[in-house]
Amino acid sequence: CCMSLLIVSLDNTVLNVATVWATGFKTITGCAFDKQGTFYASQYAEGNIQTAPFADPTTGRTLIGVGELEQPQGIAVANDGTIYVADHGDNQLAGQGRLVRIRR
Repeated sequence: CCMSLLIVSLDNTVLNVATVWATGFKTITGCAFDKQGTFYASQYAEGNIQTAPFADPTTGRTLIGVGELEQPQGIAVANDGTIYVADHGDNQLAGQGRLVRIRR
């Protein structure tokens, strides 16, 4: 089911245990939560944002920005639900990146 990662100090004292919360995302390059607790993951190679409810990330997933985003990277969600995505674009030239605003 879940993989655990122990976080230890230099003297081998266990500080915390991290576990895998959700799987099934692809090439995550940024993530954020909105004030309702919905998780947003920018998927670089897929060219979209995938959402998952915090309570059960295995259900109710949606895709945002399909056909609008090319290679999304960083992501932020404003208090009003507006999503801001740093999109690399499909061009490797300097200055070709863009900031995309998605209103919900």
